[in-house]
Amino acid sequence: MVTCTNLRSTFNSPGTVVTELHTTINDLNRRKGVENLQLTIGLKSSEIAYAITYAINKPDTVAVSEIIVRPTKQVD
Repeated sequence: MVTCTNLRSTFNSPGTVVTELHTTINDLNRRKGVENLQLTIGLKSSEIAYAITYAINKPDTVAVSEIIVRPTKQVD
């Protein structure tokens, strides 16, 4: 029997992030809407990476179970 100690996992739930996702959307109106949302309030990938780095760099005795990262800006 193999046992693991200090095994950690973190669920990461990002809000709107600036990505290429909009390029995969076939509906042109929806594509433009998602692109506009990303450009208006989207988080940078580096901001998500910072949150993940935070969880990874905790001591082995600490588990960060969930991270929810979302933009503080709101769409009018």
